[in-house]
Formats: sequence, structure tokens, C-alpha cells
Amino acid sequence: MSTFHADFYNLYRPLYPAATYAGLGAPGVVLDLGAGTGQSAESLLRVLAPRELHVLDPDPRMLERAQTRLKPGAHEPQEIGYLADRVEHGESHHLRGRPASIYFHLAAAEAVPLPDASVDLVTIASAFHWMDRARVRDECKRLLRPGGHLLVYEYQFPKCAALPELNEWIRRQFNQLWKAPGQVPRGNFRDAVLAPLRGDLALKGVSEGPVSMRISLTPEELHGLILSQSRYLHYERTLGGADQVVPEITCVPEITGGVETFQPRDAVAQERARILAEISKRMSGNVPSASGVGSVGPEFDFALARALFVRA
Repeated sequence: MSTFHADFYNLYRPLYPAATYAGLGAPGVVLDLGAGTGQSAESLLRVLAPRELHVLDPDPRMLERAQTRLKPGAHEPQEIGYLADRVEHGESHHLRGRPASIYFHLAAAEAVPLPDASVDLVTIASAFHWMDRARVRDECKRLLRPGGHLLVYEYQFPKCAALPELNEWIRRQFNQLWKAPGQVPRGNFRDAVLAPLRGDLALKGVSEGPVSMRISLTPEELHGLILSQSRYLHYERTLGGADQVVPEITCVPEITGGVETFQPRDAVAQERARILAEISKRMSGNVPSASGVGSVGPEFDFALARALFVRA
């Protein structure tokens, strides 16, 4: 079972670039499966202008954050997380337009509470590997109108080409210290994640490939991305058996404004401080920032990939 923390996810997971949604035209009804705290839904709203958007997630805490993010009159981009305004979205960093209706569904992607042939576009962002992919494939076929599209996209944990020692340290932590018992690697996007969609006559592949997604990160932001990962949070729960993973990060106090905080256990606080110290040490050299306004740290590549299918 996956472990996520809605506040970390909301603060530190980035939006998706405009090129993710290339070739989709103007879908009338969009369904975002496994929407989390709304990053994928917000990203597509910056590019597309659907008449109706359905946002679905099985975690009530995640869905609550998505509702706050997407409600009419919601935040300016920079008010949610560090990374919301550092991804290229084309003409504007603001939402292109709100759909006439946004509906939120507390439900699993394997059992969507919508009628047959009612959706023009289904999006699944960095979530397909958590799902029963064969069942979700069948749900998408049921939900999509003929000619409708399924867009699956996800990124990897980011790497910085200028900091190979940091990349290797993070890899070792994930694969050794933070690895959950019985954890099975999800495999690569093309051959493993998308495997259940291959050869299905009702879903024809349209396009597939990488999408550029490079973001400048500070040590604190990279630290926050780690804290938002289910593998790390699973490990954190073993440090004394706490029932709650607290949102407070004692060594980065400025990010806790407006977030309910608790005093973290000593072992958790020490581990978080250790991680930030190790990251800071490996990023302390004279590493050039990415070019452009708003660059605040070295550039990290998220290795975003996408695949687009059309309903026959």
C-alpha cells in the first residue's frame, strides 16, 4: 500500500509543462485519475479549456488539497508550493480559464462513478503505476467516447547533470536505506508502466516520447521532494512507529506558514535534518543555475515521458 503525505505533496510536487498536453485540441469533458493534490489538473487548465473537469482520487486528504487549489478564485500560482511558477506553461503562468463545472470524486480509478462514453479526455499523471492497470484500462475504454483520448504521463525523481555525486547519494538512499520490504521496482515507462495498454484494439497509440521538464531547485526544494516520496515516508514510519507523519520541517521553518504543524519526534527530525545537510553539502559548490528569470539553483531534469492513445 502506498504512503503519501498530502501537505508535502501539495507543497513540493511540481506542475507539468504545456508540451505535456500537445495535440489535444479542446476537449469538452476531462477526467483526471489519481489526481493527488491537483497538480495535473491545474497544469492542464493552464493549457486546455475544458467545459467540464472531473478530479478523482481515493485519498480524502489529497482531494481536499485539490479542491482548495482548483476552486474558483483560488491562489495565484506562486502561493502554492515552491515549484508552481517555475515550469514553462506558454503564454501565461496563470490559468487559461476555469471550466463551467469542476467535480471532485473520492473514488478509485478502477471504479469511476461516471456513465459510459461520457468523457473526451482521461489523464493519468504519475499515478498509473499505483493502479490496477488492466482494470483502469478497461474503465478508460468504458468512459471514453469514440475518438476520445487517454493521456498517460509521469516523471522520475529528478537528477542534476552537474551533480553526479548527489544523484548517486540519492539513488543509494532510495534503493538501500529507504527501500520498503517487498518493494518491486515499477520498471521503465515505455516497457513496464504502459504494458497493459499495448495491443488493445480499442486504444490506438497516437504518440509517445519524452517531454522537456527541467526545473531549478534549491537544497530545501529537493529535500521537500524527497519528503513527498512514498518510499521515504514508509521508511520514516519505521523510526519509532509514529501514526502521523508531521508536516513540520524544523530545519526549514519558513515553509510551515499556513500549514498545521506538530512537534516531530526526535528520530524523524534528526533524519530530515541529516538529509538536508547531505543535500546541502553536495550542492554547495559553484554550480551554475539555469538561465532565465527566477532561477534559484542548479537545473534538475525530471525525465518526463508521455503516451497518448485514442479510443477506437
